[in-house]
Amino acid sequence: MWRFSVTLFHMAWAGRRRFTYLSFAFLIIALVLAVLYLLFFYRGPTCFDGIQNGSERGIDCGGGCKRICAPDAKVPIVLWSRSFAVVPGVYNALAYIENPNTQFISSPLSYRFKLFDEKNILVAEREGSTILTATGIVPVFEGGIITGERTPLYTFFEFTADVSWQLRDTDKHIIVVSKELHSEDLGPRIEAVLQNPDVTPLHDIEAVATVFDEHDNAINASRTIVELLPAGGKTTIVFTWPEPFSAKPVRIDVIARTLND
Repeated sequence: MWRFSVTLFHMAWAGRRRFTYLSFAFLIIALVLAVLYLLFFYRGPTCFDGIQNGSERGIDCGGGCKRICAPDAKVPIVLWSRSFAVVPGVYNALAYIENPNTQFISSPLSYRFKLFDEKNILVAEREGSTILTATGIVPVFEGGIITGERTPLYTFFEFTADVSWQLRDTDKHIIVVSKELHSEDLGPRIEAVLQNPDVTPLHDIEAVATVFDEHDNAINASRTIVELLPAGGKTTIVFTWPEPFSAKPVRIDVIARTLND
């Protein structure tokens, strides 16, 4: 009887030992599988996975993401749009857009100009893409629009896609030091001086000059591109027109901004 009890005790102890060994082995296997899953399959929350997770306020926006959720941004405002004759049959088109978001810039945004004659018949159409920088007023310019023998009277501007906003990385300031109109009879000319007050050079600068009459109506516009403005440097830019303005110029706007804000 005593020997039988000892045998049962040894059998129970061996069973517990085997169970312990098996449990430990299963635990090691589970840990190895978990590590392999984390290394090769698991992907933590990102701003590009199409799921609202992590600290996001919406799907891939807000929180730690650079993209701004639509309800957190104000809608850009089209203040006005007009077209101006350069030479007969060729027009420049310009729209003034207000970006009320001082800390947000847009992703590349598609737009469309439509030019109509006095009978509301479409004369010409031009599409393009721009970035709404955080500069308040953003001029959107399209030049050299061919209209043939028809004269556009109305200019319509619209965005052709929803605006996607993101936080701007840094502040990039461009100072318009001076601007002067030389209203020559055969070819008006504006000279302006731009300054880069930053400690880093600026690239791809767009400058748009707009001329207004005594009633504050825009009477013509032109654009130029500055490829490089050195750190702390200045540069002189020139805007020219081949023919006199349609009205007496009274005020000049020169707005300069980087296209890679």
